[in-house]
Amino acid sequence: MRIGIAPAWALGLTLVFATGVEAQPPALVSQVRLANGLNVLFAPDTSATTVDVAVWYPAGTRWEPAGKSGMTHLLEGLMFSGSRRFGTGDHGRLVSAAGGLANTFTTPDYSCFYETLPPSGLDLALQLEADRMASLTLDQRRIDAAKRQAMAARRASAGENSPIGRGLRELYGQAWAGHPYRWPASGGGDDLSRLTLLDVTTYWKSHYGPDQTLLTVVGRFDPAVAEAAVRRAFEGVARRGAPVKPAASVGNGPRRVTRATDAQVPLVLVGWRTPPDSSLDAIALDVLSRALGSGPTARLRRDLVDSRHVCLLTQCQLDSRHDGGLFYVMAAVNPEADTSEVETAVLDEVEKLSGEALGDDELESAKHGAETEMLMSWQTARGLAQSLGAAQLDDGGWNATASRLERLRRLSGADVSRAAARTFVPAKRSVVWLMPGAAQAAPRPPAKPRAMPARKPATGGKP
Repeated sequence: MRIGIAPAWALGLTLVFATGVEAQPPALVSQVRLANGLNVLFAPDTSATTVDVAVWYPAGTRWEPAGKSGMTHLLEGLMFSGSRRFGTGDHGRLVSAAGGLANTFTTPDYSCFYETLPPSGLDLALQLEADRMASLTLDQRRIDAAKRQAMAARRASAGENSPIGRGLRELYGQAWAGHPYRWPASGGGDDLSRLTLLDVTTYWKSHYGPDQTLLTVVGRFDPAVAEAAVRRAFEGVARRGAPVKPAASVGNGPRRVTRATDAQVPLVLVGWRTPPDSSLDAIALDVLSRALGSGPTARLRRDLVDSRHVCLLTQCQLDSRHDGGLFYVMAAVNPEADTSEVETAVLDEVEKLSGEALGDDELESAKHGAETEMLMSWQTARGLAQSLGAAQLDDGGWNATASRLERLRRLSGADVSRAAARTFVPAKRSVVWLMPGAAQAAPRPPAKPRAMPARKPATGGKP
């Protein structure tokens, strides 16, 4: 069943860098749905030198039931353990021999497996992906080996075991209590060690079939030839039933926690839950995170590090997801500073933007950074596949890639202030302190409730 063929950039956008270099996306994107439920996007680009084949499965922490977190992370490795036609290690070896590379990544919302190859490798990539979708080999020996490897990698991970990594896990656990987003990709607690062969097999059958799965083919290929190859490879894969997301809920109310840690200086992490990635506010909040945290003139660095000297460094990030994300600030605190005053200063710097628009220069600089990053990502088959696939799964359609750019360009200071006002409220806030040594070094919370800044009248349309 063909759902339709439409211009990829139907809004007529002219994609030009500040340097005058034109960013040229493919002229057409076509979408096909096979009888077994597999959704396929074709994005041919005659200027590309490679073809990218990616399979996007409905698998990630958002889909993992309580007590079985880490299942998606475990299957990242198991998907290369062999299938009916191909043995363990054949996948990577064959793709490498064809001059390409194979890799995988997992987000809380989906798991993606991809190959980027010369155009002659298209059929090989499709056959490899279809075979493990239909007939992945799972047995106790492979499960045990994958669990040992995953747990060893988690223990050795500098990012996960650093004070900041532990602080982020704590922050997400507080902000998303009651929702699977509270778990790290590698699993919470001892869940990973308790997973059984039945657990993994059941999860694979319900989440790694064609139902609700997306296949993207992007780059240099002939559309008719590619569609025929996709049908040959995937039409025989049986439908297995749509996966079901576990029930989730997130309560309101500010949350805070203090932990003793091996950090050399106090660390504070403050996060606010944000609306889903498809929300109009997501672009405004991305721009805001850049203005607050990117570059030597970023607000947080200018105020807390360079001017007041109460922090040694600051970072700001928007992690946008399907069900809702997290806008967070991390600061390494000067040991001589008063921690409660630092917390108040961080909250003031962020939350005052609910009623104070960014300056014109700040806004344009942040918008330019976001636009350049977006346009640069479209210059390779892999980057464009990433944009189209994420838009299809997070924003409800591949064409949201183009509309997102248009909304970014129209974004005003008033739009940013409105998004800040809806986001930076106590009910959506979580605070985590990591203190060196004993827990009695815990910071005092701000002495008294702080009034929110008066809001200026907002003008202008939504992004």
